[in-house]
Amino acid sequence: MHVSAFFYGSYMDPEVLRKFGADPGVGVAARLAGHRLAFTPHANLLPASDGGVHGFVYELTHDELDRLYGPNGFVTTYRPVPVVVETDAGSRTAMTFVEEAPEAAPDAGYLEAFLAICRRLGLPQDHVAAVERAAGVAAPA
Repeated sequence: MHVSAFFYGSYMDPEVLRKFGADPGVGVAARLAGHRLAFTPHANLLPASDGGVHGFVYELTHDELDRLYGPNGFVTTYRPVPVVVETDAGSRTAMTFVEEAPEAAPDAGYLEAFLAICRRLGLPQDHVAAVERAAGVAAPA
């Protein structure tokens, strides 16, 4: 059985998912309204009534999600949260993951890699610019 999962951090990159043992197939571009990105030290969601976060929805198995987020997974400080995202085909329900760890300073190496992923995957320029502002990075000339 597969679960629709909305990824907004480095896991939105299918290459990263494959590196960690998931077979994401083809992703669907999506936007989660009512949130903004924070980096604590990696990508995380925070409520923001006027915000929106872009990412991708992939269909993964429970085992794949456990490898990513379960007690023996690669990222164990995130908890699952059901969300409704908007895609070109309309609204859809998905699971996303929000970090429970205490807030920490952004990880500079992660931010650099994350920005490269955002650009490579073709996320909207306003989203990339917001990430650059959050990361304290000057926009490319």
